[in-house]
Amino acid sequence: MQWPNQNAEESLLCYLSTCLMGHTSLKLLGFCGNDSPDVTDTGWCSFFQAVQTMIGLERLDLHGVNISDSTIIVVSKCLSTVRTLEHLTIHFSSFHTSQSWNVLTNVLSSHSGIRSLNLYGTATVERTGIAHIGRLRQLHLKVTNAIQVEAIVAYLQSPNCSLEELHLKYDDGEEQEPAGNPVTNSIIRALLRNSTLKNLELNYGSVHTSSIAQKWSLFYGLLCNASSVEATYRSNHTLQSLTLRNMYEISPPNIHVCSMLFLNQNDNKNVVARQKIIQNHSVEDLDFIQSSIP
Repeated sequence: MQWPNQNAEESLLCYLSTCLMGHTSLKLLGFCGNDSPDVTDTGWCSFFQAVQTMIGLERLDLHGVNISDSTIIVVSKCLSTVRTLEHLTIHFSSFHTSQSWNVLTNVLSSHSGIRSLNLYGTATVERTGIAHIGRLRQLHLKVTNAIQVEAIVAYLQSPNCSLEELHLKYDDGEEQEPAGNPVTNSIIRALLRNSTLKNLELNYGSVHTSSIAQKWSLFYGLLCNASSVEATYRSNHTLQSLTLRNMYEISPPNIHVCSMLFLNQNDNKNVVARQKIIQNHSVEDLDFIQSSIP
């Protein structure tokens, strides 16, 4: 539903809330505003109180909705009540304070049903909070600084992490990632200690395409560290799909990385490790395979 004009926003939202109240058969609700400057906290409270009665709702998508810090509390109460909710998308411009983020993550950490969370293009992620959302399978997120990247690293390394798919956009407005590829290397460091993530998309925002192409070799080292047999054995054998891109286009995949991703599709990770060792080491190293890999 798109706002017809600003003056009608408040009344239209209240009318919509009345229509939604007590609706138990609706599975998906999508709502698109235009940063809705004329809607007060009262209007948003009315809307989310209505959503709170939709006990059969499975997916809630909010786009371009401007909600204050006080209203996020009502949103949290809504999420606590609708236990059938599995997919949540929140794109609203005012969600940019630690208070709002902490309120949201606290309720999500206790919500056993939500499997997919999409905050792409909106949220400021603090170091605390995200690691406690342990039941997510899919996460879409935008980060803009090193502290937020480290929050993602901590989440991926957490023993509570069950994430299988991550779409991460890093955009600090620069056309080049800082020297040493700190963002890329931080994610790689996290994935060395993660055994759940299967699909990863990294969007480097404003970074030039030619710079992104150079990052594929870093991921080959993650998937198959050929510096020693043991290093190969301890490489990541879980990641199966990798996309590197900027805001305009996808970087062409590296054939060597793709071959490792293909090997990782085998559910028997001992077989995966054995194949990587055979492909990258001499015959003399086969003794390690016989003695160390079942």
